[in-house]
Amino acid sequence: MAEQRGWFELADARLYYEATGSGPVITFIHAGIADSRMWDDQVAYFAPNYRVIRYDVRGYGQTRATVTEGYLDIADLDALLTFLNVDKTVLVGLSRGAMIALDYTLAHPERVIALVEAAPGLDGFEVQPTPDEDAFITKLMAVYETGDIDQMNALEIQLWLDGLRRVGPPPSQAIRDKMLEMNGLASRHPDGQHKPAKPPVRSLDHLTEVKTPTLVMWGTADMKEIEMVCDELVSSLPNVQEFFFTDTAHMLNLEHPDKFNARIQAFIEPILKVRDSEAG
Repeated sequence: MAEQRGWFELADARLYYEATGSGPVITFIHAGIADSRMWDDQVAYFAPNYRVIRYDVRGYGQTRATVTEGYLDIADLDALLTFLNVDKTVLVGLSRGAMIALDYTLAHPERVIALVEAAPGLDGFEVQPTPDEDAFITKLMAVYETGDIDQMNALEIQLWLDGLRRVGPPPSQAIRDKMLEMNGLASRHPDGQHKPAKPPVRSLDHLTEVKTPTLVMWGTADMKEIEMVCDELVSSLPNVQEFFFTDTAHMLNLEHPDKFNARIQAFIEPILKVRDSEAG
């Protein structure tokens, strides 16, 4: 199986990436509490039939940067795809990665075959937290003030991996350990905190312009805001499908990799067949 990995050199950053397999391209963009390793199960599943790309966004994993403020995540992504000779790709993002994917689709619709928005955020979309969420966030902010990274990490994983609305048992210890390791690395990243610039176009104001076929996925144990963001996307995007995971929080692909992978494959296969038939 073809595999390419290393660092893509920009003028102000070295983006770590991996490209595995061959065929139609799927690019995965990680969450803000993880890094590209969160996609291990997806690479194993899709790489036999697709070219799978994943990378560490600035401030995460093995990526290093000399500029940590004012850069554009979508510019980094565009440069990486060009470097890897990718003309068109399916984009899959989760959480912060979903925000980058949507922003990129608006900026470069000609390069995106299909879009998967998993547990997405949406810049400018504001929702009043539930009382339980408000109390937990207050507790989390108090820990931020102390600078106790280990306790911050544990609370963030409790919020996003366990979820405050979960009824059944929590995810496995193996998943928890992986999330603690990835989020802990991000919290102690050698480059420090990153502050990317906002894209020139705010996605919230242009959702009806996104003609790209889109799959929106969320978990019922996630933050209420994520559910409402998904409602907004489903009601506004012209070409959209929705799927939800019962009693699952933010990290859909880690908790239910088989179901997550199958939903994506079922979504993209007809789109790719139509594209191939039109290409002759």
